[in-house]
Amino acid sequence: MGFHAPSADDVYRYAFRLDRPDRGLVDRFGWSILVVNDNSAVCREFLARYCADLCVRTADRVRFVFFSDLPEGRFERMAFDAARAGPRATLLGSVLEKVIATDFERDPWRVLRPAALHPLIDISAIRQHVDRQCDQNTAMPGAGEALRFAQRLGIGRHVPCVLVFTDVGSLSMRVLPFAGRTADQVYDHLRGWIDDFYAENRAALARWWSVEEDIERLVGRSEQALHTVRTWNNGRLEAWRNLRRILAARTTLDTDPEAGLRELSIIAADYHVPWQVRSRLQDISAARARRAARAALAEQLDDLGRQTQPEKIRSALRVLDQARSVDLSPQFRALVREALAELTEQPRLIPPRTQLFQWWRTTAQSVLSKAAYRRQRLTWPWDESTTVLAESRHRDRLRLEFATFQEAIGRGRLGDDDAATAVFAALAALYETPADSPAWTAATAAHRESLTTGLRRLAATAPRWLFGLEIRDFLPLGGASDPDTFKAFVASSPRLSAALPPDRVDPAPSAEAHLHHRDRVRDALRTEVGRLPVATGEDDGLRPLLASLHADLTAAARSRAFPGDDTVTVEQADLATVPRLAEALEEYDRAIAGLRFPHERDPVLVPVETALSPAEAAHLRPPAPPAHAGDQLAKVVATAREAHELLPRARRDAQRWRLAGKLTDELSAAMDPAELAAVLPTDPSSISADELASLRRHLPPAADPLLAALTATTPSASTEPAESFDVFLAHHSDDKPAVHELHRQLLSRGLNPWIDVERIRPGQWFQDAIQSGILQSKTATICIGPSGLGRWQAAEINAFLHRCIENGVPVIPVLLPGAEKIPAELVFLQGLHHVRFTTDIHEKTPLDNLIWGITGRRTD
Repeated sequence: MGFHAPSADDVYRYAFRLDRPDRGLVDRFGWSILVVNDNSAVCREFLARYCADLCVRTADRVRFVFFSDLPEGRFERMAFDAARAGPRATLLGSVLEKVIATDFERDPWRVLRPAALHPLIDISAIRQHVDRQCDQNTAMPGAGEALRFAQRLGIGRHVPCVLVFTDVGSLSMRVLPFAGRTADQVYDHLRGWIDDFYAENRAALARWWSVEEDIERLVGRSEQALHTVRTWNNGRLEAWRNLRRILAARTTLDTDPEAGLRELSIIAADYHVPWQVRSRLQDISAARARRAARAALAEQLDDLGRQTQPEKIRSALRVLDQARSVDLSPQFRALVREALAELTEQPRLIPPRTQLFQWWRTTAQSVLSKAAYRRQRLTWPWDESTTVLAESRHRDRLRLEFATFQEAIGRGRLGDDDAATAVFAALAALYETPADSPAWTAATAAHRESLTTGLRRLAATAPRWLFGLEIRDFLPLGGASDPDTFKAFVASSPRLSAALPPDRVDPAPSAEAHLHHRDRVRDALRTEVGRLPVATGEDDGLRPLLASLHADLTAAARSRAFPGDDTVTVEQADLATVPRLAEALEEYDRAIAGLRFPHERDPVLVPVETALSPAEAAHLRPPAPPAHAGDQLAKVVATAREAHELLPRARRDAQRWRLAGKLTDELSAAMDPAELAAVLPTDPSSISADELASLRRHLPPAADPLLAALTATTPSASTEPAESFDVFLAHHSDDKPAVHELHRQLLSRGLNPWIDVERIRPGQWFQDAIQSGILQSKTATICIGPSGLGRWQAAEINAFLHRCIENGVPVIPVLLPGAEKIPAELVFLQGLHHVRFTTDIHEKTPLDNLIWGITGRRTD
């Protein structure tokens, strides 16, 4: 999954409302609150009680941020853990727990948890009410970041404090020091400012929300209309080509099932095909995978039977053990692992004492140590004030608890599922509490589950010869983990000394043992191969599935290639609202100036006089000027005009597609699918003379009027069609000499390339001419020279990438002489096969390859 831990710059941009490059109208109706805290008691209390509440209360117009004082590495790990845990986790909740967490031995008030800290413990409240953007950007990463920011801004003497600022109009900054105030008093001020802000500016916020939504709705409708008109014909043409391929694949399925299946797989991968049909292809793919696995296993069976040398037998067995492409039976896999275990040479084994010591220091100490017990003890919501140990000091109670824990766990054995139950029964007896009482069971549930899991991990990793001993016989509970302590413990434990096996070195397995295990595995593998499906031609269940899939793919392609009597329809933008919105925008600056910020009237705030803005104090780059909403309205008008100009042509094409569909239905009733695929025109909206003659030879008498009507709708010779180009030459202005020579070479080969110097007339807008050239070109070359990328070339690349994704337009990277590689910032071009001219443009091989990419035909 994708993961990005918020950095200090990310949080600063969020706080200063610079996280969006396209700030909306209402986004400027906002202000920010930064809690510049110093981890003092009043700051921790404030964050524990009111952080989540303020995150929710600030809504979308007020940004609330506090400094966590956590190192960036630790903050990044917490963000990663929260992202990996899924929707149940919250980064803000994790940070709050770490920020105000204290050691329970030094702070006796921790024993009052959860009553005194209920707002912090209830992390589910943050998860339910705080959106992801606020959850990720409320806490600032970085140790010491608060003081560095405060000193750069000149408010270090006020820390801890609350910094309140707005960039509406002239910059205004004020601070509310924590000194002399309680957490409740600071919260009352902040809540009053926030609530009054929304109450006093409610009408202005509602009005400009409406204006912004109207503009976004107009932009969306106009872009959707243009997209519909542009892609309608290309989508029908692609579906028509798929229809021809599907009709031809039916004959291939009868003569060569594997080749026909491969062809259907390619067609069904098209996202235009309904997902219900594509999902059925998975059954065929699984069958092909099983047949391929059967062939691979049969080859491995022959290879294993030929091996006689021990090294090659072991190598063949390892290949079988690692095979994951087929579902081999567990019994066979166990047999292979057993053979490998017995045949693997082990001239040097780890001595049992060393093996025990390594296990003791790694696994055992992490489960049963004093530190592990203390961490789990924090999860007890247990009120000890009513128990028999209420008068004891907290430190003394913990010491008694851990001694009882050691005694009870020491009597357990590895693999004993009741060991954890016995431990908590002993702890309940220490507090003179019934072990089965609901209160005790609920308080220790988390610790009990953790201990049970740890004991199971001990049993899974412990040496086998330790089973049967009590835990205290082989583990020095509570002792040091150094080698000297371990040696002394082993010497003082007669039962452990008796259980330790002697050090030994196993002899190398013999050649006869290798041949014996080879024959066993070979016989079992022969059985595994026999239960897998056989070749396609012998699989009776695959043919009906292929026939059904073929029929569904054909129906889907037909429905898209000629959609009945439907015509091209687009939802036109309501341009009548554009003047009203433009008039409203003229009042925007006055509306911003009329905003009221209640915190500016509060006398407790201290004004801050500084030459730096908060963004400059955070060392952020100055933001680019925001796009004006008037530009969006101008874009709506231009886009709607372009869609209106293209719509008549698309409707003429729709008429041809309807006639072509009816003609195909007539032909399919009288012709074999393979013959029909051969005579269908490549593009039924423009039938060539050869295609027309071929259709007339196969046309039933009843379909002759359809063909006549189809050819009649073709534009006459007097109609001037839009010029089309074979290739669009995108390039940097510094590379014009090389690109002009490339243009001449392509012209000499009979191609019609588009180049700006010949296609943009004086007085014409560059952007309009380039956009027109893009729409009329079949392919594109991205020419990259020693000078890198130009401003207009970057725009052309983005436009062509859009067309490439939607319509399958080939994009060919071309490295001109002097260019070593594709620039790293063009990530999407890295995976495309490129053409490279090393010395000059006249090189034959790269020029032939470029023409191959443009036309789809190789030159001799």
